[in-house]
Amino acid sequence: MNIEFEYLYRDAGNNDLRELRISLKSVLIDQEFFVVSIARVSQLHFDTYDEELDHEWHEYHGLEETSEQITDSMGRDITDLMKALEKSRLAYEIP
Repeated sequence: MNIEFEYLYRDAGNNDLRELRISLKSVLIDQEFFVVSIARVSQLHFDTYDEELDHEWHEYHGLEETSEQITDSMGRDITDLMKALEKSRLAYEIP
């Protein structure tokens, strides 16, 4: 039997996305959904819109670090986006 040994390098600041992923999930509806009109991100949908099936709720898929410039139409960084996602959660939170 062969075993693969996996390891990571962390700098002294221990910078990684794990904590950011946890924080992001905490501002989502049920830790996975958000409403695009409240979060103010682009709506994704299939080619054909079905009024009975299609809606504004979208599902969070993941985070990846990138060297690209900010592409958000409002110029938001991840902190500002998380604030908008939290507004989405609060709008649908059951008291």
